[in-house]
Amino acid sequence: MIIFYELFANKENIEAKLNQLNLAEHERKHLLELLRKIYQQHLLAGILDLLGEEDQAVFLEKFYYGPELSVVNYLRERIEDLDVKISKLVSDLEIEIFTMLAEKK
Repeated sequence: MIIFYELFANKENIEAKLNQLNLAEHERKHLLELLRKIYQQHLLAGILDLLGEEDQAVFLEKFYYGPELSVVNYLRERIEDLDVKISKLVSDLEIEIFTMLAEKK
């Protein structure tokens, strides 16, 4: 489930940065898949940090077994200003990723 990447990542910006690297199509697809997984793990860890211990267990159960909409609704109920906090996590991660990609260019 790549729910967090799909909901919160700045996909257009990521695509633009990848296009600047002049990669072969298979390399670009592979790198994009790796980036999706990195986003997912980074945001999952960040969300767990924002939740209390009891809420973490409920969230993980919903995350693995529930429909995606119920996961997001649960987080919005439990974390004040969820979108702002997620945006901060995404922004920090994108700066790190884009810096790394620029160095590889």
